[in-house]
Amino acid sequence: MAELDSKVNYTNTIQSQIVRDDRLVVVCFHGQSQNNTIFEYQMSAITKACEKDIQFVFMQGDVPSKNFGILFVINLLDLSSTGMEHYDWWINADNAYEKSLKVYERLQKFERVDAIFGFSQGASLVELLDRLASERKVEKLWSISILASGVPLDVQELDCSKKLTELSLHFSGKLEEDRIGNSMLERYERQYSKNIQHEFGHEIPKDSYFASYLHDALLATYTLVDSMKEKEDIIPVSTRVRIAILYTAKLTNYHEFCNKLLDLFDQTNYTISLILVKVKTPSTFRRLIQDDRKEYTSFLQDLESIGPVDVLLGLPGTSFIFHKLQNQINSGKYVKTWSLDVQFAVGGNANAYDINDDKSVIKFLDKIKDL
Repeated sequence: MAELDSKVNYTNTIQSQIVRDDRLVVVCFHGQSQNNTIFEYQMSAITKACEKDIQFVFMQGDVPSKNFGILFVINLLDLSSTGMEHYDWWINADNAYEKSLKVYERLQKFERVDAIFGFSQGASLVELLDRLASERKVEKLWSISILASGVPLDVQELDCSKKLTELSLHFSGKLEEDRIGNSMLERYERQYSKNIQHEFGHEIPKDSYFASYLHDALLATYTLVDSMKEKEDIIPVSTRVRIAILYTAKLTNYHEFCNKLLDLFDQTNYTISLILVKVKTPSTFRRLIQDDRKEYTSFLQDLESIGPVDVLLGLPGTSFIFHKLQNQINSGKYVKTWSLDVQFAVGGNANAYDINDDKSVIKFLDKIKDL
């Protein structure tokens, strides 16, 4: 059974690169008391960052809203004064189940849906659609669920106490109430979910960094889709190994290394998750941490957000991170949460395996068996 829990996570059918003749299709659901015009504006940074690979299609609610102006508007005064209508997805929880079925009927009219994306009330809708599919009340049309700043909704027609095992990306703001976003994440099994927190409130960030980050996470998650659960009933959970792989932008062939690992593990009784964590290049990174350690703190947050891992593996160019981590671990400033740390380098050395030597990779595999 493959699993998702982080930056990038590959199953045993990983491709060396993502090759598609057309863009991924993501259907988007706005929040309460919004409409497509407003939501497209809120999503503008993300759609721009993703335009070459992902097509965002915006679906509008059909329940006229009576709450316009209560939940937002930030930088939208020009839109709010135009007299446009605003919509919800349902009036209250009593008719949310029925309305979610109506939305599903609209989804069926699409030629293809790769992912569904919901913000606020739209995220609650995404959860209901996932539950409809999980309980086999409808056929699942999408592969990935993206839930932004959602609040869980209990409906009597569905078992909302059961955790979902859908591939999902979650994001919410650090300035939001705890019940928003985090409580929605608890409705999904951790091993199939990726959680992202941004620095803002109940909104979709418009900064380019967050947009690029979400773009990468979406494409990475899509590599899981084809055979996410092929071996779910065959491989025991106890044989699952989670490996966090650190890499830099300068390393362009990391997919080849991931493929090599996956091919080797495919010959064993193990299943693995490869979780890619991108770090700054050494020169930029060292300069920044001498200033205010902002980038290093961000890296630590990324590392902690992926949850527990069995192995921390560094690809060429990341040894400086290991030195920094080890110093903090030795001084008691950071607690090591993984069982094994391994480094790979071009040509190998006393502290690192040779990334180009298959025998070195096999030796690493043998170490995994001892965990």
